[in-house]
Amino acid sequence: MQTAVGTTSVAAVVELKSSASHRSLRPAQYRQQQRRSFSVPTNRDGPGLSPSHSVKKAKTFHLSWRCMRLKATGDSGSPSDDQTKAPESAAGGSLSDIPEASQDAATIPRQQRQGPGRQVAYIVTFTALLGVCGIDPSPFRGGINVIGGATFLAGFIASLAGSLLSCHLFLPVLQRLKAGQVVRSDGPQSHISQKTGTPTMGGIFFIPVPVVTALVLSGFAADVAAVGVTMMCFAAIGLIDDWKKLTKQSSGGLRSSFKLALQVAVGCAFSVWVHLNSPESAMWTAIPLIATWQLPIGPLYWALSVFAMAAESNGVNLTDGLDGLAASTSIFAFLGLAAAIAPSAAPLALFCTCVAGALIGFLYHNHHPAALFMGDTGSLALGGGLGATAVAAGPSAILPLFIASLLFAFQSVSVILQVGYYKATKGPDGKGRRLFRMAPYHHHLELGGWSEVQVVRWFSTVGAILAVLAVVVTVV
Repeated sequence: MQTAVGTTSVAAVVELKSSASHRSLRPAQYRQQQRRSFSVPTNRDGPGLSPSHSVKKAKTFHLSWRCMRLKATGDSGSPSDDQTKAPESAAGGSLSDIPEASQDAATIPRQQRQGPGRQVAYIVTFTALLGVCGIDPSPFRGGINVIGGATFLAGFIASLAGSLLSCHLFLPVLQRLKAGQVVRSDGPQSHISQKTGTPTMGGIFFIPVPVVTALVLSGFAADVAAVGVTMMCFAAIGLIDDWKKLTKQSSGGLRSSFKLALQVAVGCAFSVWVHLNSPESAMWTAIPLIATWQLPIGPLYWALSVFAMAAESNGVNLTDGLDGLAASTSIFAFLGLAAAIAPSAAPLALFCTCVAGALIGFLYHNHHPAALFMGDTGSLALGGGLGATAVAAGPSAILPLFIASLLFAFQSVSVILQVGYYKATKGPDGKGRRLFRMAPYHHHLELGGWSEVQVVRWFSTVGAILAVLAVVVTVV
């Protein structure tokens, strides 16, 4: 009872003091003073009160926007000592350097935060639908003899619905199995608190959907079946990698050299199949460029084919570092390649369209804040499938592949430059300088103050432009 009286008295004194001086302040200054002054002292005697009326261990009632947000999210207690510690980031900063609003967002559970990632997902979906409706392929070479984009649109929608449904049904299974992401300790420190434990290996649920859909709609075309099997082989490599990470509870799965050897082996097997089953493959000794220019490479074409599949696989894997980043950029890469090869390889263009639709369905669960990660199961499969499609379509698809997937190449190059520059500038103490704050490049932007949604939005914009350029070079 005494505590209540003391609290009321303190509040009255503060209110009188504030009302006496607020007329000399501007409205904004008055509101700011009210937020600072309207609080009850903790573990201290109030002004003019005796020790018997002291407020012992009373909570501080800050009438500020921050407390209103915490109350809305159901946070009923003050942060603990562990929560108030500011971990240092890889760039040398800490959470104390981040504005107050960002620190509040970091303390709110991931499932309760509402980000603009859904808007990005809707924009990507709408743009992808426009791209699919614009495809006007020639008749299939042994599939369904349909001219126009109706079959493409059907495959896109069927893959979208199938991916959306499968991820929705099996996401609780991953949660019960506690198949949560293990975040690298040398990555951005904010990811450790925000992304650790998020279900991963989502590629298991959406990768088979476009493979089956494209096979059915193409009349089980041989090249679609071969690309689909190759894509599933890359998914199997990623699945083994993800499983080792989960069982060891470590961010390190398969050894990099062993994983690369498996990717090269799958690429070689697919290249041999293409060479044996394509009568015109004996003439594939040059890569068409712009207009009538060609790049003669002779038998090195097949080495380039294997390199393309392995490089694309690792490029998408490196890009999969932010919520929705790999999925949104892959959508435009597949749509750009589909539009470029549609006149000469319609079944493979249909396969790319189905993959883009499946990625839209997955992006519903993967946009920021993500409820599901694709893991290496999805990223290795996407890159391998993208490269395999271009190899099966012939030399004319190599240049469009390179342009449409230039973002993935840039991500890989940023890692190579970072590692090379660090080793080249290493001093006697064993430490070198870094070219970027962190590699891949999207982490450099993130540590520079960009939000995840900003990075995804701009990368998607660049990916859409590159997809259009990939189509333009095929008609020039």
